[in-house]
Amino acid sequence: MAWYVVYSKPRLEACALENIQNQGFEAFLPQVRIKRRRNTGNAVVLESMFPRYLFVNLEVGVSDFSKFRSTRGCIDLVRFGGLPKIVPEGF
Repeated sequence: MAWYVVYSKPRLEACALENIQNQGFEAFLPQVRIKRRRNTGNAVVLESMFPRYLFVNLEVGVSDFSKFRSTRGCIDLVRFGGLPKIVPEGF
């Protein structure tokens, strides 16, 4: 098992997370609380720590990586040289 990065459509990280989890994969969307100024005053909202990115735990050589291109909210796995890259262990 290894963690990979999924590139999502703009502002659809939560939708991508839900659809990935519905397919039986373990996924993680880091979020932070941020104060935003609104017309009614200040509000604390949850936003993605890495906009348009989330993480998925896949089994190397067994999981079908092509599923992410057709998952609602996702674009694809982050790739370098055409191959999906594993997130380094310490990250």
